[in-house]
Amino acid sequence: MKNNEKIFIAIFTTLFIVGIFVEDIFVRQKSRVIFCDVGQGDGALINLSDGTSFFTKATNGTQILIDGGSDNKFVGCVGSNMPYFDHRIEYMIISHPDKDHFVGAVEILKRYDVSRVYINGEVS
Repeated sequence: MKNNEKIFIAIFTTLFIVGIFVEDIFVRQKSRVIFCDVGQGDGALINLSDGTSFFTKATNGTQILIDGGSDNKFVGCVGSNMPYFDHRIEYMIISHPDKDHFVGAVEILKRYDVSRVYINGEVS
């Protein structure tokens, strides 16, 4: 490898690492509500920040999911809006048992550790 290539790789790697820290500190730490485009039905992710970052402590705030849409589109939305190493969702709320609100939530339960699931008790 030539010196120019080594310098380029070193600079690129450094910028990549700095970018991760900047995103963690300035982007991921804000409480926010994300409404996911899941087609028919609904799907929302609420990220409540605890004011700390992944690099400074063990928890990544609180995530609350509301419904899950009618297919697996919600999984992609959740995955792209949660902290990278956080595979725990504290609360999932299913508003009612119609397919356009819970099918995507089933896939979330398969992929994430969900602490509590709340349903309204209706039967579909």
